Order: sequence, then structure tokens, then C-alpha cells
Amino acid sequence: MGYTSDEIRIMGPDTGPSANWQELINNPEWTLVEVSESNFSKPRHMMVFNLHLKRKPRYIVTYIILPLLVLIALNGCVFLLPGQSGEKTSYAITVFSPLLSSLPSYRKHFQ
Repeated sequence: MGYTSDEIRIMGPDTGPSANWQELINNPEWTLVEVSESNFSKPRHMMVFNLHLKRKPRYIVTYIILPLLVLIALNGCVFLLPGQSGEKTSYAITVFSPLLSSLPSYRKHFQ
């Protein structure tokens, strides 16, 4: 069936041992700056965790902006190939396709 709120005891910093935040796995995009915990009994028993996160700007530059700039620069090199070359179109498609395929995954970082 389940438990009622009177049958559940939430352990927190005021009532028992707190979580060890140092054992968290490092994230390449975010840094955990501070964690605060609050234990409430009204209107129901609950524990609230407030996480203060800081975004690592180097992650965005390294994994999103620099690869996009390289692909854009390589796509501009199409105009350096001679017009009679049959490689001009295939080169443009080869360089432009990774750019198009990676755009949906970049969208989540800039919302």
C-alpha cells in the first residue's frame, strides 16, 4: 500500500548525518558550488535541497564554439577549389553535413 507521513522519518542535518557532497561525480559542464538542506514537517514531512551550480565556460568554448568555427572555416575553403573540379560539390557536402547533424545537439546548451 504505502506509508503515511507519520510513518516516515527524514534524516537531515538537524536530525542525523547529512550527505557527503564531496563524493559526487565531477561533471564536465557544471561545478557544484554549494549545497543547502532544509527539513520541514509542516504541511508534510519533506526535505529540500538547494544546489548552487556554476557553469564552466571553457566547456562551451571547447566542445561547441571551436568545432563550429573550424567547420565554418573549412566550408569557406570550397571557394579555393577550381570550378572545373568535381571535388568541389563533394567537399562542400562532406564538410557541411557534420555541421548540420550537430546543430540539434547544440540547441540544448543555448536555451
